[in-house]
Amino acid sequence: MAEELLPRLNLATWKDRAVAIRDAGKEAPLREVRSVVAGASAVALDEEGRSLLTSLREALDARVTALRQAWLDRIVAALDDGRVADALRAASRAPEPAARIPAELAVRMATEASAALAPDVPEEKWLDLLDAVVSSPVRRTVKPAGLPPSPSEELLQAARHSAGLVPELARLLGLPIPPPPGPRRPAALSGRRP
Repeated sequence: MAEELLPRLNLATWKDRAVAIRDAGKEAPLREVRSVVAGASAVALDEEGRSLLTSLREALDARVTALRQAWLDRIVAALDDGRVADALRAASRAPEPAARIPAELAVRMATEASAALAPDVPEEKWLDLLDAVVSSPVRRTVKPAGLPPSPSEELLQAARHSAGLVPELARLLGLPIPPPPGPRRPAALSGRRP
């Protein structure tokens, strides 16, 4: 008897969550919407549940698309205003892990960041830009135009430290260029031993 009731109970629990998310609209946290949409796969949905799931998926897709577009618009606006460091920092804070920067925008960011890391830039600003480059998704394609003249030890140390992430810095400093990073391994598997 309990086995017969469990699927109905699970469906009722899922519907309660789904209706609450639907009624909350844009006020519902995105994480909760994703959780409810993903949780539908563990429940035997009836016709009403499938309809509810379809509307939640559409709402989720619309919100994610709007977030991605707003993120890309922030990056483009910062580049258009000549705020390269702000664009790089915005690019490093994607609205979701699957969000990617279009290739042409990535090339533009790398080109402008490369030009901004020029010898005529004050050292403090150069270090700030380097910090933004290191945290950005285009760091491996940035080719700094040059180091400031008579760089301080602090700047040289920061550049040496960042050379593994920004390979062209190694060339500027006369260091061997580090190899590209290997494929990422899932954290859960990295702790296991064969």
